[in-house]
Amino acid sequence: MFGFEAPWCGPQGGKPSEEVSKQWKKRTILITPQHFPGYLRRLRVIEEKIENIGPLDCAIDAIDSRIELLKVELTLRPPNTKTLQNVLQGSIMLQVNAGPKAIMHYFLSSQNNSKTDYNA
Repeated sequence: MFGFEAPWCGPQGGKPSEEVSKQWKKRTILITPQHFPGYLRRLRVIEEKIENIGPLDCAIDAIDSRIELLKVELTLRPPNTKTLQNVLQGSIMLQVNAGPKAIMHYFLSSQNNSKTDYNA
């Protein structure tokens, strides 16, 4: 089994957006007769599963991945303060994509709750 995700524009069309409320992902899972990595360069694909992931689930995935990174850093003995600081900084003050603040603004504010179904 092999899987990958790619940004997707969603049912509205156009190009993928940087805005949290419009971010969709397309998750593709390929099933092969043998395991990766193998001795063959190419493997035949037996089955392909494509799953469209809506903006709310994309936001949940982003938060879950940051939580996992934090858990890994916090369980290290002795703790590595340098990498822990990088993970904390990247979780709170993201430089590239929207972080928890933008996710809370779009999905948890009272003014946005009633107007959009984010996983339609």
